Amino acid sequence: GSFIAGSGLTFSGTGDIYMQKHNGTASITSAGRTLPSFFIEARNSTISLTDNLAVITGFSVDNGTFNTANFNINANYFSSNNTNTRTIILGTSTITLIGTVSGNAWSMGTTTGLTFSGASSTINLRMNPNTAGFNIGGGLTFGTLDIGGSTIGCTTTITNSGGTFATISSSKTVAHTIIFGANCTVNNWTVTGTAGNIVTVNSSVVNTQRIITFGGSSVSMDYMSIKDI
Repeated sequence: GSFIAGSGLTFSGTGDIYMQKHNGTASITSAGRTLPSFFIEARNSTISLTDNLAVITGFSVDNGTFNTANFNINANYFSSNNTNTRTIILGTSTITLIGTVSGNAWSMGTTTGLTFSGASSTINLRMNPNTAGFNIGGGLTFGTLDIGGSTIGCTTTITNSGGTFATISSSKTVAHTIIFGANCTVNNWTVTGTAGNIVTVNSSVVNTQRIITFGGSSVSMDYMSIKDI
C-alpha cells in the first residue's frame, strides 16, 4: 500500500524505511514530517510523491518507477547506483542535498537498467564538508545544477560520464573548487567568483584535459582559476 505519515506519527532512532510495492501503484505522503532514510523497492510498480519530502539522511531508488510528481526533496544524498530495472522521473522538482558527510551527494554512476527524466529538474548541492561528489553515468540530462553551501575551500567533483546540463551555477559566495572527472555539455555556465573568493575549475587528473562543450546559450564567469579544461 501507500505510505501516509498520520497526524500522530513520530520518528525516533536511526532506522531506515524500505517501501516495497510489487505490481501496482502507491504513493508517499509525508505531511510535513522529516522521515528516516527512505528506500524505494517497487518491482513492476510506480511510487509517486503527493507532497514535498524531507529525509534525515538518504533517499534511494533500488528498482521500479519513482515519480516525484513535481514535488521537492530534501536529503543528505540521492542514490540509484545499481543495475536493476528502474525509472526516475524528476519533472520540475528541486532536489536539495544538504548533508554534512563527505562523499557522493548524488550517486548515479551505474546507469544500466535506468530510465532517467531530469531535464527540467533543479539539483541544489548544499553540502558543507570538504568534498561533495556528483557521480553520474552516461547519457543523463539535467536541468540546473547549483553549487551552494557556506564552507570555504570545499571541492565539488563531477565524475563518471559528466552528463548534460541546461545550467551549471553557483550560489556560493566563498572560494571553492569544481573538479571535472569527465567531459560534459553545459548550455549555460553562470559560476563566478568575487574579489578574494576565487572559484577554481580543474580536471581531476593533472595535464589531462576535460572538455566542457557549451550549448550556445550563455557563459558568465569572473574571478576564476581554470586548468586542464
